[in-house]
Amino acid sequence: MATLSTAYDAQSTPIVMDRAWEKVNQERSNKMGNSSSMLCSGAKIKSTYFATSRQTLLTALELSRAYQRILTDDHSLARHMNVPLMSDILAEKISHLFSEARPHILEIGAEEKSNDITWVDVIREGSFHTEHQNEKFRLRLRNREAVVEMTQFDYDLILSGMPWKLVHPQSHASDILAEISAIDLVASEMRIWKGIVAKISETIDDTLKRLTEKLNKVDESDIAQHPSQQSAFLPEANPQDVAAGDGSPDTMSSGKKRTCEPHLEDPPSRRRI
Repeated sequence: MATLSTAYDAQSTPIVMDRAWEKVNQERSNKMGNSSSMLCSGAKIKSTYFATSRQTLLTALELSRAYQRILTDDHSLARHMNVPLMSDILAEKISHLFSEARPHILEIGAEEKSNDITWVDVIREGSFHTEHQNEKFRLRLRNREAVVEMTQFDYDLILSGMPWKLVHPQSHASDILAEISAIDLVASEMRIWKGIVAKISETIDDTLKRLTEKLNKVDESDIAQHPSQQSAFLPEANPQDVAAGDGSPDTMSSGKKRTCEPHLEDPPSRRRI
């Protein structure tokens, strides 16, 4: 009985309280371990938990944009998907029709390489305007930063339209069928992606709503900051704040509801509702 009465003695009470705080802090440290520091680091959570999913979404977005650029520039989807085309096979041999293996380069941009410019680049210019100088024809390529020079023979050959028919995919039935198949394949895949994205968007909206409800539920919980009642998983209370109060237990509630949108991981950016 003497020991029990000592615990409530005015002089010994601070000692008992200090021991209680020390025990709670030790239990908190043992239970939390390394997970406490990890949960406090949003960047680490994102890098280990969300990075793979985010990269998958970004990869799908970039692939969609690549198809968008191909269609905008009226390029071949089949060629982009590495389908062998008759027009590409003939394009590799088209140089044998001209007087020189490659067009003569007069000017070239800093980012261009002269050995990358071929007769196919000249042919695919379509309708073009040339300058006639010294029995030669000069042409500024719109799709490449270069000015080329050609002989009368080469100029007349291009104007005949025959080289263009050889290297253009729509001039070959096999290339047309390959392009149709590529278009059907991409369109089918895009429709599947669109359905998945719609489900993801719907699920995200519902999840954000539930996260907001969860956040407000946790945020409004009244938890007394007392050594005998405090959970080992709660932040450590400041004894000075307890002593300076009006005697009532402090709580974790802010009294205001919060929303998880737009950024759950960034508390200062949460909007008040």
